[in-house]
Amino acid sequence: MTNYRHVLSKSRYVSGLQCEKKFWIEKNQKDLVPLVSAADQARFDAGHDIGALAQQRFPGGKDATPEEFYNWGPSYEKTKQWIEEGESVIYEAAFFHEGCMAALDIFLKVGDEIHAIEVKSSTKVKPYHLTDSSYQYHIMKSAGYEPDRFFLMHINNQYERNGELDLEQLFTLSDITEEVLELQEGIEDRIENLKLVLQQPERPEVQIGQHCGDPFDCSLKYMCWKDVPNPNVLSIPYLKDKWALFFEGKQRFEDLEESMISPSARPLWRGVVHGESILKTEKLKAFLDTLEYPLYFFDFETIAPVVPLYDGTRPYQAIPVQYSVQVVMGDGVDPYEYNFLASFGNGELPYEELLHAMLKDLGTSGTILAYNQGFEKGKIKLLGSLFPEHKEACDKLLARFNDLIIPFKQKAWYNPDMMGSASIKQVFPSVCPDDDGYSALDIAEGGTASKELLALAQGTVPKDEVEALREKLLAYCEMDTWAMVRIWEEMGKVAN
Repeated sequence: MTNYRHVLSKSRYVSGLQCEKKFWIEKNQKDLVPLVSAADQARFDAGHDIGALAQQRFPGGKDATPEEFYNWGPSYEKTKQWIEEGESVIYEAAFFHEGCMAALDIFLKVGDEIHAIEVKSSTKVKPYHLTDSSYQYHIMKSAGYEPDRFFLMHINNQYERNGELDLEQLFTLSDITEEVLELQEGIEDRIENLKLVLQQPERPEVQIGQHCGDPFDCSLKYMCWKDVPNPNVLSIPYLKDKWALFFEGKQRFEDLEESMISPSARPLWRGVVHGESILKTEKLKAFLDTLEYPLYFFDFETIAPVVPLYDGTRPYQAIPVQYSVQVVMGDGVDPYEYNFLASFGNGELPYEELLHAMLKDLGTSGTILAYNQGFEKGKIKLLGSLFPEHKEACDKLLARFNDLIIPFKQKAWYNPDMMGSASIKQVFPSVCPDDDGYSALDIAEGGTASKELLALAQGTVPKDEVEALREKLLAYCEMDTWAMVRIWEEMGKVAN
């Protein structure tokens, strides 16, 4: 019986080319590898869903997916049998050669030609896609099934849904045969080298470098970067030749002269090196004087499904489905809140439901404050174009907007612990250090919020968990606007 034990797959090949130390640890010291993050797991799940959908683009195929993930032997045998029997479409077609396996998303027989298709949830061909496809090609060829053409099947982000999904429009087939063939040079040597790496009794030592984040951010940074100063020169924006400086031993901010730092990054450098803060009270006061009561602190939350759920939307389009508003009527008056979270009851785009609630909650006068207002204003402008009968009301909302990020972008107020960033996640804990903030919430960051909102929209949340999840999402969105209120309050104190 053939021994089908494999040591290399396409993902392991890409991992090994990124870093041999990472590659060795993932195989021989798995306990050192952190658990997959929620964001990465969501990305993997989306990729799996896209793969299943792509199969419908070529219906009627045979599925060689193994019944047990670690037992690919039957899949290799089925693939070989079905090809010999003349099957024209095989999903997860599996190939084996000298300890290396490849599972191809879609195998096509077109006349006398073999067409190989790898499916990705991205909207374009990326360099690492060519790397893993070149590996797939090599294993297929070595197993006796050389592809005549190789395609990457990815998402067409210009597709707009109208009724049932049009899979021919949703997916783009990019012919990458030429690029894959160019990468065949030296591939046997690379594969043999990685096999030898795995056989080493000790893990290889690899110096940190740009490869630690290319093509993927390495999960083992906690180990390899533990002695790297924090902060370090790699985090300084617009710094020329930062890796060269780092390897010269100039790793700390203090190792650099101020003249080497771009003007826009000097507040960051001075904050770290000298503990220098910036407080321009006149600029803060001038900004505050532009605001008119009542104040509406406003924030959207969105979903961005890979596969459009609603007519009139495109892949990855950010769709507002939730908002929070904190309203302050005047000096010394406590804020009160309005919030909205789409019901997702009828499977339709929730724009009209959101628009009616928003027009009521944002009133007709007073300043609307967002944090980095471009997104909120863009979506309100879109709503006005989609509902012409409300365009005038939307235009009036847009005219009332102001942006709470402005004083921080302009460095009218800067503390060293903002670390050069004007984002609300940096500014809020800096100016309101005694507030509990996001750490006390069940949902504490935007990626998780978007993931859970999408689950609600897709109807995949168990019915007995829906209300509890809605409460957690409302609490998260409320914290964003509450943080804005607290920043504004503190701004008023220091300005006066």
